[in-house]
Amino acid sequence: MEKLFSISIIDFSLIILESWDTGYFNEMRRQLNFGFPRVFFFRTKAGVNIMRPEKDQRSFEKYILREIKSDPKYLSIRLKKIFRYLDELNKSKKKKLKKASSKDLWNCAQKTFKIIYKILPMYVVVYWLLSRSYLREYVDYKEMEKARVRSEGYYDIGDKIFKKIFKSAIAGRKQLLNYFKVIKFEELKKLLLKKQFPKLSELRKRKINYFLFKNNFLSGKLELDRTLKRYGFKYQSPKPTLEDSVIYGQTATRGKAKGHVKVILGKDELKKIRKGDVLVTATTSPDFIPAMKISAAIVTDYGGIVCHAAIVSRELRVPCIIGTKIATKVLKDGDRVEVDATKGIVKKIK
Repeated sequence: MEKLFSISIIDFSLIILESWDTGYFNEMRRQLNFGFPRVFFFRTKAGVNIMRPEKDQRSFEKYILREIKSDPKYLSIRLKKIFRYLDELNKSKKKKLKKASSKDLWNCAQKTFKIIYKILPMYVVVYWLLSRSYLREYVDYKEMEKARVRSEGYYDIGDKIFKKIFKSAIAGRKQLLNYFKVIKFEELKKLLLKKQFPKLSELRKRKINYFLFKNNFLSGKLELDRTLKRYGFKYQSPKPTLEDSVIYGQTATRGKAKGHVKVILGKDELKKIRKGDVLVTATTSPDFIPAMKISAAIVTDYGGIVCHAAIVSRELRVPCIIGTKIATKVLKDGDRVEVDATKGIVKKIK
């Protein structure tokens, strides 16, 4: 059975993930002539785990390398498109939707959904290339960094637009806002145009777990291994054990710090962070930046050298260790730790 590895754990709406589900295969094939046919999304309490086979990642890297070496304009042509889509997304963000008709709200939702999946292919390419400095003779890294800065958090902008549309659609029934992250795109359409709200029993099931793969959708109390087995895959999560009270990860930003742990499993828990705490989370997003600014150090389960946590921590000069795989599982609020980000070590201390 083929193994999957986790790309990241994120905390975005199901609508964003449905757009990515389209983007990873159909839109990547259309824009790049290469797609990821096997990307899996699995929701847990910590967020949504995005997984794909390592074999697919290697094939992608070989393909992109071959293309940029054979065609000097391969990247520049496609980067112009991503900038255009980002401009369109920012225009949609500024639109006042409070008094818009249901039809106008649906048109805005359709346009945003399309822009989100159209940005994804080059977003994936940009982040991967920025971690491959040996390609400088083929890649304009200043242009790549510009694309990285402009595209960072684009999915968060999309989420905010969809949330505004959803808020208008439920017409003041604030208690229903709790279900925004588990609403499907097609259900948003029915809500806007036919005033049909999905069954609350189904939405409650999705808040526990859901699984998405190429429009295949399951919800309720799901076991990841059993669910993946249906498709011939398995996922082996790292065993959450501490060796001599030490956790190992990858250096993102060098430095040392001591502090008390605050484990953040979702954006709604960010208010727990106080100045000097050690922020421990699965992965970060733009919403985490205010908390990152006051943290003594940052430790994540997932991420590579160009992930959000790595880039922002370098800009803030906050010691950061990424890719520990187990930090949120073995550390708890109040634990006192020493973070040696130069060596990639987190140590529990008394």
